[in-house]
Amino acid sequence: MNNEKTFTKNELFRKHAPDYNFELNADALIWTCLRDGHIKKVGDDAYKYIEEIDYKTFQITVRETHNATYEIKAASAELAQELCLRDVGIDTKLTNRRLIDGTILEVSEVES
Repeated sequence: MNNEKTFTKNELFRKHAPDYNFELNADALIWTCLRDGHIKKVGDDAYKYIEEIDYKTFQITVRETHNATYEIKAASAELAQELCLRDVGIDTKLTNRRLIDGTILEVSEVES
């Protein structure tokens, strides 16, 4: 697979599961690769490799249900937001920066 070709979750899993000693299922492997900035999502089940990873640090404040602030390194604010919510166990269906469970998010990029 070169950097120009798109690939599916299953193709990525077949190629890289051995790199993780088969400890991750296909979903966990996709999340790990997205989180670490190795791939980007370009379609419903289509991904591409990222040649240069441009990590940014985002500060995410989760109000109302958690009242906590997290710093997440990710390639985009959207991905940082999803990773944060997934890590704290919140439903990630977003509607205008307000979650279905009422949690309000404030996302800002941290200057390096």
